[in-house]
Amino acid sequence: MIGRLFAEHWRGRFPLAVTVAVPLVGLHAVVVALITRIGLEPGFVAGFVGAGIVALLVWQVVGTFRAVDNSIVGRSGIFPVFVGYAAITVVVLSTFYQLVALAIPQWGGIGPAQEKDHGVRLDTLRNEFVLEGPISLRGFSALERIIADNPSVRAISLRSQGGSISAARGMARLIEEAGLETRAADPCYSACTLVFMAGQPRVLMLDGALGFHRYEVGTYRNLGGVVLLDVEEEQARDRAYLIGRGVSEAFLDRVFATEPDTIWRPTHEELLAAGVVSE
Repeated sequence: MIGRLFAEHWRGRFPLAVTVAVPLVGLHAVVVALITRIGLEPGFVAGFVGAGIVALLVWQVVGTFRAVDNSIVGRSGIFPVFVGYAAITVVVLSTFYQLVALAIPQWGGIGPAQEKDHGVRLDTLRNEFVLEGPISLRGFSALERIIADNPSVRAISLRSQGGSISAARGMARLIEEAGLETRAADPCYSACTLVFMAGQPRVLMLDGALGFHRYEVGTYRNLGGVVLLDVEEEQARDRAYLIGRGVSEAFLDRVFATEPDTIWRPTHEELLAAGVVSE
């Protein structure tokens, strides 16, 4: 079925409006969103992804050009043809930007996670690491490097609204291995709380806040009905980790009962009683 759809687009047999909206612009938007969310370090994987993007672009552009030609033959008028060519131009330029951003991430600057330090820096005045902005795999790699380069630093300050659970797990492992103290200096929500729990001790600062919710089903189950990850299994995995870090089961029941589009912000007393914070 999918192979047939790919072949039909390649031959330009879909109506021009459908071609522009779905295989061209729609699919391109999905690719951009995935790259921005996941984050990739320059190297073999980024090169492999870049090659895949180029192959996809060829398929998108050739099919759209053929759909435009068929539209001309069908005498659909000049406006649909203009829209088709304009959409091709925009997608090609945007794809070029994505490819350059993969090769030179600091030039691309697609959101805070793609800055030169990827949201991770060393605060020399306070002698602590700082993690701010979206949690991504780029940030994980940056944290791994900065910890290795500064073994005398013993704390990390967290300021993040959340991000990738996979990246958060990796960051938590790095923090545990380094024996760092974690500090919630500002709002630390969603995946950020998993990073926070890796610390020893764990401190909620004066302006800090911790925010929790259960995992978003739509994050994992929106690819043509194909289940990429089992959300219940992922929650059970992190629940076991948090229990191992000393968090009470009653507290976790409340966490995983909170809707993913809301945030539960427990009080300092609740966090202390549940074993989330050390002081």
